[in-house]
Amino acid sequence: MKNDEMIKERFLREPWTARLGHLAVNLGRIDSYSDVDAHKNSVIHVIEESLCFIEWTMREAGAEKAVSLTALQKQLNYWKLHLDDLWKDSNRRQAMRKEARESSEQILQMSGLL
Repeated sequence: MKNDEMIKERFLREPWTARLGHLAVNLGRIDSYSDVDAHKNSVIHVIEESLCFIEWTMREAGAEKAVSLTALQKQLNYWKLHLDDLWKDSNRRQAMRKEARESSEQILQMSGLL
């Protein structure tokens, strides 16, 4: 079994609230890792993992939560596609960090874990 398949199976065994918690943690990682130039590859990995988490979680989300998750998915895809440019521009990178931090808080609220 491939590693990605094992991660997916383990992730899907988690309660829905815990899955959102994992997503919120990843968004926090994007914020903190983006503070260090050498962590660009780690940010890419966390973005890709977060996109998988959203895909795997979306089907159990109600309509309102699905809209929020879809918006986050679009934002993560934007960051993934434009990370080279974002990384070079400290103002844009700081804006990305702020958005990641705010999204993490929103996902935690959505999860009910807070």
